[in-house]
Amino acid sequence: MKPNFKLLLMSLLALSFLFQACSEDDEVSREDLLTGTWTIQTSELTDYSITISGFTLTKETIQNTPFAGDAAEFEESLKMIADDLFPPNTTITFNDDNTYVVTNQTSSAPDNWALSANEQELTIDIENDDIQSLVFTIEELSSSALQIVLTLDETAVDLEAMGGEELEVDDFTIEYTFSFTK
Repeated sequence: MKPNFKLLLMSLLALSFLFQACSEDDEVSREDLLTGTWTIQTSELTDYSITISGFTLTKETIQNTPFAGDAAEFEESLKMIADDLFPPNTTITFNDDNTYVVTNQTSSAPDNWALSANEQELTIDIENDDIQSLVFTIEELSSSALQIVLTLDETAVDLEAMGGEELEVDDFTIEYTFSFTK
């Protein structure tokens, strides 16, 4: 019986070393997961709230108001922003040197990207006179799926600089969700 006990003890000891060796080596950083080429699957206007001259429009208000023709057109224009940012079949390649390239951009020069310290936000620099960068919240990130949320508000976008001074916008929040696959 003693030989079986020794064999069992040696097997358990070997297994403990095996599991201990694999646990730390298998961990992949979020930066490593993000690096690579991603293809847009969906872009969606998730939610919005805009107050103009004291009147608030929300996504729920528009959907529940049968005679809100102008407001429905307004919502369509908000949806177009998502499609302008990442049109169908767009790919974005995040390089390990923290540069990225989007296939639908007219400029072929790469821009920069960065993860926040807690790796929950992705910041991408953009070539635009009015907005210097966009900050996305990472909702999902795996080796094959990326879902990010872009929230625009008065702290992120200067409407007056973009020609919207005549709208008298009190405040706004617009949320878009983008899903990609690798």
